[in-house]
Amino acid sequence: MTSFKEFEKKYLVSEQFDAEQFFSTLRGLGTPIEKHLVVTDTYYTLAGKETHIFRHRHDEEIQQFTVKSYGGDTRDRLEINLNLKNDGSQKAAITAFLEVLGEVESFGIQKTVDIFDFPDCEIVHYVAEANGRHVRCVEFEAVGTKSWEEAAKIIEKYAKLTGFAETPRCEHSLFDLLSSEVLLKE
Repeated sequence: MTSFKEFEKKYLVSEQFDAEQFFSTLRGLGTPIEKHLVVTDTYYTLAGKETHIFRHRHDEEIQQFTVKSYGGDTRDRLEINLNLKNDGSQKAAITAFLEVLGEVESFGIQKTVDIFDFPDCEIVHYVAEANGRHVRCVEFEAVGTKSWEEAAKIIEKYAKLTGFAETPRCEHSLFDLLSSEVLLKE
């Protein structure tokens, strides 16, 4: 199914969060496909295009160029991924491409990611760093759904099974958490 919508909930977790216990809980829910990756994300903003943000993602498995809606509710947003060949970084070409469209600013984020793929939900734990700041997050992303209502049921099921049902979600994008003063306000 081709979808250009991303339905997810993100939770900030503390340095004391027991990731190994969380992973054991996830394994107890079935047989997810597990991955551990180091990911480099470069986010780009274009002057005059404040409603969208662009991302170049590169790790050992994939290389993608993505456009996402920016601002508003992070649970339900536009996400269009273009898969690129992964035989070398295409960051310079992406930067040059975007510069044709206007004035570009970029911001790099490094992530260590643990992914647990279930048939209906991708659950991710990561530590993300940029410019001396870092955050730890858990995200639940419904897959194969067409509406927020359908996705919310899947996300809430996994949140309940893993102890996140009563935890307030983080309403900020990762880009905002690491590139702005958002963390200082919370």
